[in-house]
Amino acid sequence: MVSEISSNQTKSMLQSSKSMSIDISSTTATINADGTQSFSADRVSLRSSSFSTLTYDGSLQLQDAANAGYEKLRSYVQDLLKEQGISTKVATGSGEIDLATVTPGQAQDLISEDGYFGVEQTSERIFQFAMAIAGGDTSRIDAIKE
Repeated sequence: MVSEISSNQTKSMLQSSKSMSIDISSTTATINADGTQSFSADRVSLRSSSFSTLTYDGSLQLQDAANAGYEKLRSYVQDLLKEQGISTKVATGSGEIDLATVTPGQAQDLISEDGYFGVEQTSERIFQFAMAIAGGDTSRIDAIKE
């Protein structure tokens, strides 16, 4: 929960706090051999709370935050691929793309309409794959569609 946001011309501050608690209790009644009754109780309480204050000054730019987010996401995806033993390098007809070093501008070019991962080139690769499966026989295209 955000408890306070304050700002002046030189710096801004965001304060937030979060707390959680879990209480679990159990009571067991047992009748002993002599007819008496005994009780036992167990109780577990878990509590957690955190408080954070973020302070920044007016020199931060929105573009810097966007680039930091891009770098964080790129690094996360790269680590996921490495953990799975998947290379971050993609072979293209004209060379190789290393996804680990792609800049935001290069990524935008790659997914643009005429880019390697754009609609035109991707659909062409799918079509070429389907034709290869059909052995180049266009009469088998209906079987490929299924």
